[in-house]
Amino acid sequence: MKRTRTFAALALATLAAACGDAPTLAGSRSDLSNTTVSSTLSVSIGGRTQVQSYDAGCEWSAVVWGGVAPYAYDWTDSRTTVHTYNSWYFRSFSNNATITLTVTDALGQTATDTHAVTVYSLAPACNT
Repeated sequence: MKRTRTFAALALATLAAACGDAPTLAGSRSDLSNTTVSSTLSVSIGGRTQVQSYDAGCEWSAVVWGGVAPYAYDWTDSRTTVHTYNSWYFRSFSNNATITLTVTDALGQTATDTHAVTVYSLAPACNT
């Protein structure tokens, strides 16, 4: 899979060079002999830290910067792992949990963040 992504990036650079444009990936100049990405892939999870037990569901979102789009998202908690191209995660919890997000960019770079979620009876409902 990583080779396919790298090949796609090189094909894009080749096409841009053939058209007379300077190929650029994520803010870095690239040429056909040395594809580089100067912007390191980073991710942060945004969303609630406290939820009600068995709430109808809350949403968390990924804030991604750097790397080369498109991104793939692996959302994991104590019960499940979701492999998706969605930058959001919708879930309800009955117990405290930690959400882990690993993002992979088109060149195979990865970045990971974690987000603690506490189940608290006095937390506002997610739909308010």
